[in-house]
Amino acid sequence: MSVSNHLFQRVDSMMGSDTVFLLFTFFMFPIMLFSINEVIVMQSRELKEAIIYREYISKNLESSENLQVERKDKTVFSNKHLNTGKGLIFYPEKQFTSVSYGPLMRRLAEEGIFCVLIDIPYIIYDPLKVIKPSEIIEKYPDIKDWYIAGHSSGGRLACSYIKEMSEKLSGLILLGAYPDPQNSLGSEKIKVLSIYAGKDRMTPPVKVEKAKEYLPAETEYYFIPEGDGIQFSWYFQNFGSDAGIGLALQQDEVFKQMLSFIMEKNDM
Repeated sequence: MSVSNHLFQRVDSMMGSDTVFLLFTFFMFPIMLFSINEVIVMQSRELKEAIIYREYISKNLESSENLQVERKDKTVFSNKHLNTGKGLIFYPEKQFTSVSYGPLMRRLAEEGIFCVLIDIPYIIYDPLKVIKPSEIIEKYPDIKDWYIAGHSSGGRLACSYIKEMSEKLSGLILLGAYPDPQNSLGSEKIKVLSIYAGKDRMTPPVKVEKAKEYLPAETEYYFIPEGDGIQFSWYFQNFGSDAGIGLALQQDEVFKQMLSFIMEKNDM
């Protein structure tokens, strides 16, 4: 037996399983501790972000000197000093809390657009029990120029109302949404704006592209390459976002496109 092999056997006999375990723990514990710390920090950051979003949403649901916010079975945003005669009825994605769209509605209301945010309870979701656009239009006769909008499943729901009341609506806005074949709007004479995002897992761009045949040929499309579906709202559990841009930046783009679309003259 060589000297080196003899030495290795001596060391091996001296180091039992307990010693190996202690050495492993000694070297691995700092790494494990660092990893756990990183997870805790990351979760704390996400929790803090969620709290900030919740507080931000809450502030946007409060009335102010210029805006009146009324909440009941829906949330209504009205400008006390500026009335353009235009109104927007918005249907949220059913999995998101409806108030997470409050900041977007408030910004539009600040521009004089009368905004009605429909509440869609996810747990007891029933399309037949959701407030219809006709009910809103009848309740607020002073608004003459109505638009309807929706995000994802809310957008598909909005599309289902178009055929029966296209004459009462000036336009349709879809956020990460498209009509189902049975609700095809290809032959309808209504202005449509479709905003969709490149990293949207709920409504991938390819689905929006394929569904173009179900919308009027004159439909306006606005693509946000680095945006995602979650950031069409201020959903406070925003932990699964794939977006390559910040939430505020995506919201700015959506707001500007919606405002421009609603405020331009209806030539159809």
